[in-house]
Amino acid sequence: MLQDHYLTGSDIDNIEDTKEKGDLTQCDVGYNILFDSKDYDKLQRFFATIRLCREQNNLYRKNEFIDYYEQFLSRRFQDKTTCYEWIPEPLEIGYKPDRVVFSGLERIADLVTGKTSRTFNYYAIGTGITPVLPSDTALDFEAYRVAIFTTGFAESKGSSMVFAANFPTTLPSMNVTESGIFDRFTTLDDTMLLRTLYTGSNVIPHVFNQTFVATSHFVYQLSI
Repeated sequence: MLQDHYLTGSDIDNIEDTKEKGDLTQCDVGYNILFDSKDYDKLQRFFATIRLCREQNNLYRKNEFIDYYEQFLSRRFQDKTTCYEWIPEPLEIGYKPDRVVFSGLERIADLVTGKTSRTFNYYAIGTGITPVLPSDTALDFEAYRVAIFTTGFAESKGSSMVFAANFPTTLPSMNVTESGIFDRFTTLDDTMLLRTLYTGSNVIPHVFNQTFVATSHFVYQLSI
């Protein structure tokens, strides 16, 4: 499981320390990534390729690209050799494992039981510093929100869920310290799936018109 999902032993230990044995949990791994503005179109093309594979029902190829993307982020964060043929070289990358919040778990239950059709298709970034709590329903200080289905992708892979999105280069300069996934473009009556707080070297310093921010989450359903 660790090899397939690129979680470290310490990630699993952290989850197990906060759960009862035998429980099922949704563990999310978040990436906060900074790219040069000139590479925006290249990353957009890669994400569009994954969306196209889904449209064409080419699930094998779609999973190959997602595997590649997951390995790319994991290896790049660990400063291992990485190929930049499909994905541009990041300037900086932050990483944080966490868990899905209560509102996200409740929505997943509603979706499985057919009580709602509202899925999570919007990504937000912010500059807040408040630690993540299971009861969180919003970012601490949201700065911008984008539609995943036009700037990235939301996909399933086995028992996992994968989300990714790009943010405009024209955003004001900021230190991106948090990200979250939501079911609506506006904050009115929205539901949050997860929130991740990045600290220390994992904070991304975006500069207006010089860089752009990309965010990604891998949500693993684990029986522990």
